[in-house]
Amino acid sequence: MVSCLSKVRPELPCSRKSSAFGPELAACAEIRSFNALSESPTLTREGTETGVIMGTAAYMSPEQARGKTLDKRTDIWSFGCCLFEALSGRAVFLGETVSDTIAKILEREPDWKALPRNTPPRLKELLTRCLTKDATHRLRDIGEARLALDGVLDEPRPSGSGFSSVRARWIGGALLALAVIAGALWLLAERTRSRPAPVLRNPVQVTSAIGVEDYPSWSPHGRTLAYHSDQSGTWDIWVTQVGVGQPVNRTQSASNDRYPSWSPDGTQIAFHSNRDGGGIFVIPPLGGPARKLVPASRATRVHWSEDGAEIAFGENASSSSRDQFVHIQSLRASVERRVPIHTWGGAFDLAWSPNGDSFAYVVSHGSRQSQSQIAILTVDDGDARPVTEGLANARSPAWSREGDALYFVTNRIGGRDLWMQPLGAAAIPRGEPIHITTGIGMRSFAFSRDGKRFAYSKGNEVANVWRVPSFEGRRATWNDAE
Repeated sequence: MVSCLSKVRPELPCSRKSSAFGPELAACAEIRSFNALSESPTLTREGTETGVIMGTAAYMSPEQARGKTLDKRTDIWSFGCCLFEALSGRAVFLGETVSDTIAKILEREPDWKALPRNTPPRLKELLTRCLTKDATHRLRDIGEARLALDGVLDEPRPSGSGFSSVRARWIGGALLALAVIAGALWLLAERTRSRPAPVLRNPVQVTSAIGVEDYPSWSPHGRTLAYHSDQSGTWDIWVTQVGVGQPVNRTQSASNDRYPSWSPDGTQIAFHSNRDGGGIFVIPPLGGPARKLVPASRATRVHWSEDGAEIAFGENASSSSRDQFVHIQSLRASVERRVPIHTWGGAFDLAWSPNGDSFAYVVSHGSRQSQSQIAILTVDDGDARPVTEGLANARSPAWSREGDALYFVTNRIGGRDLWMQPLGAAAIPRGEPIHITTGIGMRSFAFSRDGKRFAYSKGNEVANVWRVPSFEGRRATWNDAE
């Protein structure tokens, strides 16, 4: 794994001119993208080490340690590790550190002398076929291991002194092995349902304007980004091709246009605007007049259904009400649904699950959202449950393509970074969240539709005092600031 930290340039101080005669607190953000996402399993270890492959190191296959493509033969290796440990009482490969363990996996053979002296030859052969470093020589699937163990049980034993106790011991050992297989099969099934943590590589800086650039959204083909920025004085929707040309302002209005969301077919970008009484609008990616889809004076970022037939966003029941709900609007018929959001604070940053059954969103606590938490709302029953503990700032939830994990940004251990929460059936959190990046200062992010590209905005809030002359005949502008 190449650490993304080694690729990211240090963050430079960044400021924003103000047309006001006094200090202003602003967020400076830039958008970066990653050319590839590779998958790696999770590491059970406290703390975070920069540049370490993430995985359950003691059970990691050689191809897994090298970051190569994985298949079910990796699970055969892990099963062999479990069986070896069950029979010998110790891990087959284990070093003092994660690096030492990986080095042993890649370079050393198992210590076969650690197995009991009377281990049946067929059982040793099974372990050898599971723990060969060349994946092409391993067992093809776990069913072969089950047949091999059945053969060990049926294997004839020599008669003689002590045979009965040895036979009893090995029958017990074989039964234990079968139990290990059952456990291993369960673990492999759980692992199949889990989303491996992504590895971020090859960052490329995309924007560098003075101002805030936030909430990136990928086009379906993964080559163009839309985002909102206030660099022109008001919030506008901007579009840029990654690595090609300059960003272009697609709305250029006096209103505030925010939270862009690319349609699945790539023909429209939806966003919220306060123009014309407020609502959800769409524009063509190449430019053109904005068209109003749904009235909404106050709304969260908008999301499209997977087929592009519906959009969804969070909205207040009225301008004077704090009651909130998810508004699901059909674009092919005049049909809408509303799902109440039972929050313990303001809700924003809505994200729709791929199967359409659930919404993830952010619940803010207190002023300026210094504390917030991720929650998941089930559409059918309206049940809401927390995903994060609410003791830190969490934002920008996004689902994996399969809906088996939820990504989000949080500062739970200091800086704002990307985390991943594995999910089980009915989008119920499973296990602890996984720390993916370190030291980025992330604000919001987006995955491309194929999951191979990743864009994020980064930056910190800064305050600067600017001196602006007072003019009798005109208003001061940013260009007048000193």
